[in-house]
Amino acid sequence: MTVLKVAKTGEQEADLRQFLSYLFAQDSAGIATDGVLTGLAVTQTSTASSSVQIDVGAAVVQDSRLAGAFPMLNNALFPLDVLGPNPMSGVPRNDIVVMDYATESVRVIVGTPNAVPTDPSVPATAVRLARLRHAAGALTIPSNKIEDLRLPTRLFGVVPPTNTGWVDGAGIFTANSGWSISGSLYKRYGDVVSVQINVTRTGGALAAGNIGNLTIANIDPALTPAQSNGALGGGPSGSDFAAYASTGGGVVLTATSQAIANGDAVNVFGTYLL
Repeated sequence: MTVLKVAKTGEQEADLRQFLSYLFAQDSAGIATDGVLTGLAVTQTSTASSSVQIDVGAAVVQDSRLAGAFPMLNNALFPLDVLGPNPMSGVPRNDIVVMDYATESVRVIVGTPNAVPTDPSVPATAVRLARLRHAAGALTIPSNKIEDLRLPTRLFGVVPPTNTGWVDGAGIFTANSGWSISGSLYKRYGDVVSVQINVTRTGGALAAGNIGNLTIANIDPALTPAQSNGALGGGPSGSDFAAYASTGGGVVLTATSQAIANGDAVNVFGTYLL
């Protein structure tokens, strides 16, 4: 039997990690449940590219009792280039994005090209963040090819908040008159809602500098905020705009520096509070 006193003189790193393992949700006594504590979403870059974006956040992984728990932190949003160093052939491929304590990095584990691709193996030192389903010959990674694999974990004894992961937004977000929606995703974590909505103008052109307080999509009451708020952005034909989620149940466009032509895409992404 060994009793470890935390922060004692001469304490070893492994001693501290063993202590930390008991602070997280437990698979068994002294074995922390692997998973994401918060954040670490993997998303498309603002315009689909060979990279994906990794959000700030933290995770924990433990592969043995004696090794102790490894809490890991990413403190800045950053792009992870996937297809640049690992270009696609003429055959589909699955890759897995992980946070790995052995390499002290967020990295991609590249799969094997196959007509029916399967996931590559993930070491016990890593936490899965996302699956990337690349089509044959793909040059970019759009949102619909990114699958959220994050499994939540938490401090021991803490009741977890609502955490839906990324969910198809069909029926939750519907197009307002003069607009159409080709696809949408949302994620609720506690009272924070993250959205990705692909909206297209169908009701005629809108002049530059004269676009404000325009509802482009409707929100189901279950996800309508108690107070209008949100930092939603995107862009028609590449320009930036501002929008928010309203108490009236709408995604409201507040300003844009560029005209919106009929057929222009206005892709909304960001977060708001319920």
